Amino acid sequence: MNVLMISLDPTLAMGGDNIVGDSQRRHIAYGEHLTGLFIVVMGAKTRDLRPQRLSDNVTTLPVSCREPFSYIWNTYQSCLGICRANKIDVIAVQDPFLTGFIGYLLKRKLGIPLAVQLHGDFFDNRHWLRENYKNPFFNFFGKWLIKRADGIRAVNYGIKQKLAGYGLPEHKIWVVPSPVFLTKFEQCSTEKIDDIRKRYTLVEGMTILFVGYLTKAKNISNLLRAAKIVTERYTDVKFLICGEGEERKNLEYLSQELGLENNVIFTGEIPYDKLPEYYHACDIFVLPSNHESFGLVLLEAGMAGKPVITTDTSGPRDIVVDTVTGFLVPPQNPEELAARISTLIQQRELARQMGKNAHKHIASSFDTEAGIKKVIDMWADTIQLATDRRKEQ
Repeated sequence: MNVLMISLDPTLAMGGDNIVGDSQRRHIAYGEHLTGLFIVVMGAKTRDLRPQRLSDNVTTLPVSCREPFSYIWNTYQSCLGICRANKIDVIAVQDPFLTGFIGYLLKRKLGIPLAVQLHGDFFDNRHWLRENYKNPFFNFFGKWLIKRADGIRAVNYGIKQKLAGYGLPEHKIWVVPSPVFLTKFEQCSTEKIDDIRKRYTLVEGMTILFVGYLTKAKNISNLLRAAKIVTERYTDVKFLICGEGEERKNLEYLSQELGLENNVIFTGEIPYDKLPEYYHACDIFVLPSNHESFGLVLLEAGMAGKPVITTDTSGPRDIVVDTVTGFLVPPQNPEELAARISTLIQQRELARQMGKNAHKHIASSFDTEAGIKKVIDMWADTIQLATDRRKEQ
């Protein structure tokens, strides 16, 4: 089976020390089950991307957006060239918007089955709709496009239920979270942990960690407002905000406005290989997103044996066992978030027990090889559904 993938993940076209996350490793694992995996990466203009041969049968080709007016056209032409040079069996796109549109054009022209991935709980999500004035248009367009897909991959059951409510046949929707490699987060040397604690002066008190992109969707401002409440009662608590994004300056300004300069540290982007040290150096992990499709960081924190506090949205509900491995709290509610953080500060034995429960739950529930096989099976089933439909016509 040959797969053409259209992706927005720039790390797939990075080399050397710039690799962030386990994305390349995951796609190499996909390739072990395929004849060929051809990945066209719609890369950010600020990234230094280049074609990569990740393995004997996995290649990536980046398309730069330095010329925005020709961005979509250039990506379409690159994909068309791959399809003409290779017998592509299925086109897999990362979202129902930009990559989905290009995949749909290729399907119309070449008759190749289209598999659309939904990595986010976008449709009719009031928080997402408010994040950008363009999102209401994307909401309408995305719902139109997924009805024309041959297969849909949702990363959690809440998204599948929503799609079924739109009248999409359930046999065309697969729930397949992104396979993840988690064993590296289980262990970390004492020396590395101590180094992190000394670097950020975390020797005393409790440390609350956030890891992720600093975007509106992650709603770190809600965490900062909760931090204000917590630090008024507990002065020896520090919040590490790890990541970069367009909201960083706004968040740093808000932190100063709230008087949190001594309690909140913005570390910037942390190399993926260094993340286990940060998870093990913290006491509590918090993900305050307005909407979250899955929550890979919740798995990583859980494997490090840390309790997690996150918002009660569709993705985290599939990962966190409320009051057992952590807490689920309402979005946009800094008071409730602060109350749950305070509970774990006051009850450290409860925090440690939740961390142990989290590790046990994640290790037993999220098998990497099984996840990879589900993705491959979903692509194969999408091809079969498209073939059966053509026979019926």
